[in-house]
Amino acid sequence: MYHVFACKSFDVSSANKQMKKNKISKEEVIKRQLEADKRFNRVSIITFVSILLFLFSFLYIQQYWCELRFKYRMHFMYGKILPPDWVCMNGNELEPHITNRITLNELPYFVCSDGCYDWFSNNYQSCGFAKDTITGKLINKAKAVIGLQSKNKPEVVYFETKASFLKYYSQHEK
Repeated sequence: MYHVFACKSFDVSSANKQMKKNKISKEEVIKRQLEADKRFNRVSIITFVSILLFLFSFLYIQQYWCELRFKYRMHFMYGKILPPDWVCMNGNELEPHITNRITLNELPYFVCSDGCYDWFSNNYQSCGFAKDTITGKLINKAKAVIGLQSKNKPEVVYFETKASFLKYYSQHEK
């Protein structure tokens, strides 16, 4: 007596035809059918899990895109000139989003929020200028070359020239 579990692909008439054609026993036909079902189930599960993994990865990247991009910039933009619209010149930090452009004394500055704009415009003399990290000269942030102070941290430093910028990073690579 044989026990056969419910199989989608098991067909008695096709099993009888196969037995007659190949002259194999009923047990061998059932065994082959079960092996074929196992292969099909294995492939189906692997495909389903792969689709789920792709879906979750896609949703994670979509949900946390801003944070992922920010971490990427903090790590890989070290030693490279930062675009000024990535920096809040009031807080002197790299921002995860594009900052707002403001014009004071006919020069473009970038701030991250209305609060920073208010503070920056009311304290222009202290916020609009920074010391060159290498020479120590007071420079206007709108005309400065901007770089990250250290890898994986959002703090920025300002330089008067690209030569000062290159000197700073050549000193910090050692």
